[in-house]
Amino acid sequence: MDFRGFALSRDVLYISGAVTGIALELLLSLLEKGIDTRTRNRRISLALVCLSGTIAGLAISVIVSMGGIFREPAVLATAVLCMAVFGVAVRFPRMVAYPLILLGGLAVSWLAVFCLRFPVCDGAPALTLSRVENTQGGAYLIAYAPAARTAAYPNENDDAIRINGTRSFMTFNAALIAIERHYPFIGGKNHVALMRISSDAGVEFSDTSLDSPLVRFAYVRRSGFAQRVLGIGITRMSKTISLDDLTPGIETTVYIDSPDGINHN
Repeated sequence: MDFRGFALSRDVLYISGAVTGIALELLLSLLEKGIDTRTRNRRISLALVCLSGTIAGLAISVIVSMGGIFREPAVLATAVLCMAVFGVAVRFPRMVAYPLILLGGLAVSWLAVFCLRFPVCDGAPALTLSRVENTQGGAYLIAYAPAARTAAYPNENDDAIRINGTRSFMTFNAALIAIERHYPFIGGKNHVALMRISSDAGVEFSDTSLDSPLVRFAYVRRSGFAQRVLGIGITRMSKTISLDDLTPGIETTVYIDSPDGINHN
């Protein structure tokens, strides 16, 4: 099963779990005393609609994954959690549903800022480096490699990082952000963040996104809290290359594949 099929099957299964939780709570609410006939019929109708959606979602999930999605314990546990949370939210809308909407919005916003702003990366983080000669002394152009580029990131045609002058070497520091497969929508993908570029002239570029207090808390003393509990791993990588043999006009791919602090020329 390829990742695209897995992701679709996983997300549909989560939606089915949430809808099942809503349907079960609607059916359980029929046991309450004092419900008028109109309310009872309305709840039964809504529960049947939800159960129909559950069956359709399960069918899609099974067909897309060829049943393989049910061999993923973390995915099944998350689906059950979705069912429980949405069932309780329907039962206690003020105590659970409203805070759930608020916290869910904050979580989505945080993930969008923290992770989705970085391009997806398959394998080692890679950058393209090229030298441009001009009357001002030349410059280096640095961008994410094509496999990791998106419309929001620099490339050689618009917002590539530009370093003017001549340098003897450059050190690239990046972070590989890995998200566990059971995360909805974004799970199972690696993202790369270019954190710092330094050279014999000093620091040329710096991105402090991964130095936020929340990230520092999760990785305090390299305890791996975020990896074990949150399912988000951050691996810091670095690479130092010599620029003496860089041919002007030729694009070079730089693979940042050394553990942070261990650089190779």
